Amino acid sequence: MEHDDFPTTYDYTPLPSPRHIRLLHIHGRGSEDNTETATFEIHVVELPSDEKPFAFETLSYTWGAPKRVASLSFRNEPGVIGLTQNLSQALPHLARTSDTRYIWIDQLCINQNDQQERSHEVSIMDQIYKAASRVIIWLGPADESSIAIKEWVGELNSLLTSRDDASRTIPTREDYNPSVRMLVVRSTWLDPQTDTKFAPAARRFWGRPWFRRGWVVQELLLSPVVLFLAGPDTFTMQNLSDLQTLPADMALPPTVGDDNRDNTSAYNTLLNLKRFPFTDTQPRRFLMYMAEAASSFETTVLVDRLCAFLGLLEGSYFRPDYTRSVRWNFTAFAASLAAQYGSLDFLSLWAANIDAKVESTPEALRGFPSWVPSWTWLPLVAPFRLAIGATRSFFTTVGWDAARGRRHVHDQREDAEETERLHVRGKIIDYISCISEAKIDRYFSDADEAYMDSIVAKIQANLPNSSFESWTCVDLVNFLNNISANGHAPKESAEIILGIEKKQWSTSLVDNVGYNEALSTRLTIGRGRRFATTHHGRMALVPFIGSRPQNNEEKGSAIVVLHGCIVPIVLERVGEGNAWTVVGDCYVEGVMHGEAVCWADNDAEEFILV
Repeated sequence: MEHDDFPTTYDYTPLPSPRHIRLLHIHGRGSEDNTETATFEIHVVELPSDEKPFAFETLSYTWGAPKRVASLSFRNEPGVIGLTQNLSQALPHLARTSDTRYIWIDQLCINQNDQQERSHEVSIMDQIYKAASRVIIWLGPADESSIAIKEWVGELNSLLTSRDDASRTIPTREDYNPSVRMLVVRSTWLDPQTDTKFAPAARRFWGRPWFRRGWVVQELLLSPVVLFLAGPDTFTMQNLSDLQTLPADMALPPTVGDDNRDNTSAYNTLLNLKRFPFTDTQPRRFLMYMAEAASSFETTVLVDRLCAFLGLLEGSYFRPDYTRSVRWNFTAFAASLAAQYGSLDFLSLWAANIDAKVESTPEALRGFPSWVPSWTWLPLVAPFRLAIGATRSFFTTVGWDAARGRRHVHDQREDAEETERLHVRGKIIDYISCISEAKIDRYFSDADEAYMDSIVAKIQANLPNSSFESWTCVDLVNFLNNISANGHAPKESAEIILGIEKKQWSTSLVDNVGYNEALSTRLTIGRGRRFATTHHGRMALVPFIGSRPQNNEEKGSAIVVLHGCIVPIVLERVGEGNAWTVVGDCYVEGVMHGEAVCWADNDAEEFILV
């Protein structure tokens, strides 16, 4: 490789079977003053299982710059493997930290020059991380921030063990309550006796590149036990959860000349995914992870925008092919979801029409078939997707069931990944009639009463002779509130959200950041969508880009219930045949729980998505 100043000359022996993996076997522990060094071997084993146990660990780290700055040699074997700087720095600490003396490290244990092997190993990474006894996470060398945070951890532990309620704040105690610990730890940041150096140190600590790397999500979530390393200092998952209690206004942004980025969002997302894993059925669980992770985590290789998260999809038979194009891999993966799981919920994550309008979209992700998600962060959040929990994905399940439980039957007469045509079945249940020009683009403190009134007035003017005509602000919020509840009964009324009625346990709905968070969540449902009426007089919220109202000559865009998709999809016919493009998911009152499904399975019509 052109980046290799220290090239790899080690001759990898092909793995005996798809069930075998390589491990780095560490001999000795070395010493911090480098007077003694560990030695290494490459060890081949069958992937451990309950029947064939074998204790090993995995390493999670960032490759960093591709240049090889050092090389690793092996006992009793010729040749060396070139190492990136980050791995070269990590190895001595791994030698002193590893319990099992066997570690799976992708840079060493996968023949990076064998694309076929690489594709296979990526496809079984979930099995590798689940089989490991723990993951060691290398955050990089120690610096002032990690040293300060290690000091903070020590002071916090001393404080908690000395409190009268220690039994409620120490995880090993019988009366331990994580909520109590969180409140106590959070209060320490505001204590005048807490050194002011700790808050900025925390921001710099989680500003390390590891916290934004796409691959870390599955590496952390799939591993039963986690240990973090920053140089010689170790941190537990509990330490990082405690660090997350830092109030947002104390997590200072980067200063001029600060190399670390503001990873606050990525850090919070990562720890929340670990603490509150999604429990919905597959593949919707995977789609929810993708929607949460896409905005905060990055990959260098475009195919890895998908592959870095594949381990979170249990039981998938999809195998990435690094010898094929990005487009082929993304198309083949979407087709595999339909074929293997009988689910078309990924259509809710449509992106092609938005990707085309975003200047930063890489060329390789442009022009995808309309039914193939690109997993690009902006299209995933604008608008928030109904099939995966919209604005409220944590702590909830999605209750929509527009198809009344009917699954997609993958009866393809052509290879979808090659022709880019997906055959699906369902029925047109309605058409878009009129679309309001009203656009919700304020969600926070600027969404005041006057702004809300202006939205309602425009909806009334644009959609006369409909149920929208008599709307008030309460009706607007109630409509959005029902959508935000993800198919369940809302837990609070529009009147409570607007402050017209008070909660029994609260005197204010204004969040400590200065705006009505409950109202903001509901208004955000309207992002990228417009209020509409349908041919049958239903009230709807439809995609802004691509949705077409009725005109004098023809009906508007079709609203279709497809077998295998829990929400209705807006489709637009292409030409005179049976080809259709996906415009996007939509909310239509009175059809979200299968009320419109009155046909037998065999009576469904075919749609060819292109």
